Amino acid sequence: MLLTTTNSAKHKGASSHSLNWDNLKDALRPKITYSPIFAAIGGDVQAGVFLSYAYYWTLKTNEPLGWFSKTKEEWFNETQLTRRQLDTIVQRLVGLELISIKYDGVPRRIFYQLNKEAIVDAISRYLESSAEADIRI
Repeated sequence: MLLTTTNSAKHKGASSHSLNWDNLKDALRPKITYSPIFAAIGGDVQAGVFLSYAYYWTLKTNEPLGWFSKTKEEWFNETQLTRRQLDTIVQRLVGLELISIKYDGVPRRIFYQLNKEAIVDAISRYLESSAEADIRI
């Protein structure tokens, strides 16, 4: 599934008849920074995309404990992760205790929170095991 023309036309230079290599960067918004280490600790690339994006929003939120809200439609428009993929990813990451979720508000919205200690611990373990593997090679 691709973004609809309506969504992509919001970006400068994104209409199909004016798009060329020189203005392609304008059509590639919003951009997220992807970190492969998040895929390693989350179990797959999709979890890596989710955690990378959640990390970005955790840094941007004004909520003191790092909670942020995104609808499944927003997740899809910004990451191309489908509802089914999100459900699977969130269930796995909650099980790994890397994130917490809660529902609040009217209408009811889902809020996400990165478990900062668990993420730092998982990344530390990953880096240690990677360093040990490098030594053995």
